[in-house]
Amino acid sequence: NNTGNVTAYSPNITFTKNSSINITPNNYTFNNMGSGSVLGSVFAVNISALTSPGTYNISALMSYRNPDNTYSSNSLVFNITVRSNKSMTYAPSNIGLTVAPGGSNSTIIEINNTGNEQLSYLNLSCISGNACSRFTISTNQSNFTITTNSSGSVNITFSASLSVAGGYYTGTINITERNISRQISVNL
Repeated sequence: NNTGNVTAYSPNITFTKNSSINITPNNYTFNNMGSGSVLGSVFAVNISALTSPGTYNISALMSYRNPDNTYSSNSLVFNITVRSNKSMTYAPSNIGLTVAPGGSNSTIIEINNTGNEQLSYLNLSCISGNACSRFTISTNQSNFTITTNSSGSVNITFSASLSVAGGYYTGTINITERNISRQISVNL
């Protein structure tokens, strides 16, 4: 918006920002702006998926040449808030094992931190089904941490007493963090 009394020649806007922010285009030169004229353009602002939570600044510098060949500029700062996005994926999507009476069997669960913040105090527990009450379930880790853009492996073992009758047992394993949880189906 040219609120002055003269033409602004070659008005240009240039953005300065954090490396995790992408602006397209990063700078743009408008047509000359006569007094009282308004020009606009669309700029796409994208925040990379793994940007840590926080407030980030984008500075916009608008510069232009005056009729007397001097240069002037104006600046504006935009604040962008990136919120926490805790998320995870895991594999396998379900657990299917054979456990003989008096025996045990185990599998590895791979947990991937797909969010933008560290996952802390992760635990696995059996929360429902007859597999939870008929088998002893143990893991090699508890209250563990997975940093951003990383993964962790947990060995989960299902042990049966000698008195467990042969049959089909089901349950649900809950992967919990302080703020999120995911469930895995178990078939024994």
